[in-house]
Amino acid sequence: MYPRMHYQCCKNFYEELEKYGMINILGIEGTNIMFKFNDVFKEKLDETLDSTSYHIIPDETVDEDIITVQGVLRAVMDYIPEKTHQRTVFHGAELIFNSLMKIKYGPSVPLDKKFSSRIMEFMSEVYSMEINEDMAFNLREFKKLNLGDKK
Repeated sequence: MYPRMHYQCCKNFYEELEKYGMINILGIEGTNIMFKFNDVFKEKLDETLDSTSYHIIPDETVDEDIITVQGVLRAVMDYIPEKTHQRTVFHGAELIFNSLMKIKYGPSVPLDKKFSSRIMEFMSEVYSMEINEDMAFNLREFKKLNLGDKK
């Protein structure tokens, strides 16, 4: 269904995440991937999610999924090299977060629970920022904000 170029872009992206040690590819069919988290990355992700949830208390404006967004962003940005292209960082965090949401909500994750909706919600509600797509891709700029960093 997808043009060859799109298929190749997706395949290259998944292979790049595997090269960084975030995932182990179990199989690729078209633009769909079966993978598991690399053990070292999974340990880092779990540690970061625990730390983030320890430092941020959910309330009316910040639910558990927003805290998970922050933890995933921190884990991905801390794990992959600084020179990594911003779109790879964004889509890597998106893949990780949406995978966690599939575990939580089932295979049909509601649109408002997916990464793109949650990052927009995080920036607009928690930081009262107007955000557009270009800003969302520049995640390293958001690292300046408190994403649940240890103090």
